Amino acid sequence: MLKFASAYRVKPVRAVGEHLPFKDETFDFILMTVIICFLDSPEEAILEAMRVLRYRGELAVCIVPRDSSWGREYMKKGEGSHIFYRHAHFYALREIK
Repeated sequence: MLKFASAYRVKPVRAVGEHLPFKDETFDFILMTVIICFLDSPEEAILEAMRVLRYRGELAVCIVPRDSSWGREYMKKGEGSHIFYRHAHFYALREIK
């Protein structure tokens, strides 16, 4: 994905969500799309995102809820040793809130 982004003149940054290489209050908006389920420490990643958000910035966290049809399907794939979903931990919406 880093090569793909570079081809479109996007400057990619390799990092982990729990330790972002950006100064405090750098961004107006952060989008976390279907990533929470793959993090070792979702709480740390959200706190780190909040650190790099500017005052009145917005954080959007998009998840596949555990109790949704997609969530149940992905968890079933994970139980079957799927290359990606075996590492995922799906959350209910109330847990993310």
